[in-house]
Amino acid sequence: MRDDTLIVHVRHRKCGTHWFLSIFEDLSRTFDLQLQTSTKNGIDEKTRIVIGDRSALQGNYIATHMIRDPRDIAVSAYFYHLHRNVSWTEERKAKIAGKPKEEGLMAEIDDCMHTFRTIAGHDYTDPKVMELKYEDVILNQDEYFDRIFRWYGFDGDELKTCMDIARRNSFKAKTGRELGEESKGDHLRKGFPGEWREHFTDNVKVYFKEKTENLIVDLGYEVNVNW
Repeated sequence: MRDDTLIVHVRHRKCGTHWFLSIFEDLSRTFDLQLQTSTKNGIDEKTRIVIGDRSALQGNYIATHMIRDPRDIAVSAYFYHLHRNVSWTEERKAKIAGKPKEEGLMAEIDDCMHTFRTIAGHDYTDPKVMELKYEDVILNQDEYFDRIFRWYGFDGDELKTCMDIARRNSFKAKTGRELGEESKGDHLRKGFPGEWREHFTDNVKVYFKEKTENLIVDLGYEVNVNW
């Protein structure tokens, strides 16, 4: 790997961040690389790998950036807040618990707007950033992680070790379930792309389009707004 290059994964909420964090933590332990998960106070000079927002892209870096269909982001966030019993979900859970799912999803769309704006405002022209879609990576993990780790600068035996790390942090390895098998209270609940189709009513579709305008088309998830 490149000794002097900062490896960065630019994360967004509900876009496989927990998944990539597990992989980066494993990389940190395996290769003795200092990991940083926040850039609020800058980047430590000893840090070698970072998972954070775009502010981490500074100096000599190579990076990945992964987005997800915003409709699935909203659905994933809805079920996460509805079923997870942890302190940081209590406020959101109180806003959607007991409401019809349609209303809850609309409230979740509102709550996700900052994430949607951040995704829309990302610089997709940076030549040092490999752009990824969650849907592509989750369905073709060996192919994409081979590309990702090579992009980061790993090769030879190190690359083989990295691929082992990716495999032991896969959805199935971490949960014991196949992709798409649901566990409502689990952080890794279901993971399968396109779940929004099961939960978006016509009213939710209209609300989503009003709030996000052309976002789905701009990100390449639809060819027009008539979905």
